[in-house]
Amino acid sequence: MHPHNINRFIQECLLIEDDTDEGLDFATLYGLYSVWCNLHHLRQVPRDSFQELLGYEGIRAAFPARRGIFFPGLWMVGPASRAYALNTSFSSPEAQHQAVWAA
Repeated sequence: MHPHNINRFIQECLLIEDDTDEGLDFATLYGLYSVWCNLHHLRQVPRDSFQELLGYEGIRAAFPARRGIFFPGLWMVGPASRAYALNTSFSSPEAQHQAVWAA
């Protein structure tokens, strides 16, 4: 298995919907990835590599001016999302909504 396990992260932690403009900002998505890595005792890739690896897996960011880097259509699911929700103070309403939905 590849050392960064990004495909496994996507399978275990993300629900992908094509028909919505809601989703996750980069900070929330990388935070979820960090929690997932910690839960599985894996070394996480640096932030700058993370977005590139997502792109290789077909997950592309949008760049709305007010949101910065944003990934429409992504929802948090699974145990890592619950751990993230319990251990993170959210800065965005979207992240709060997703954490409640995922928990």
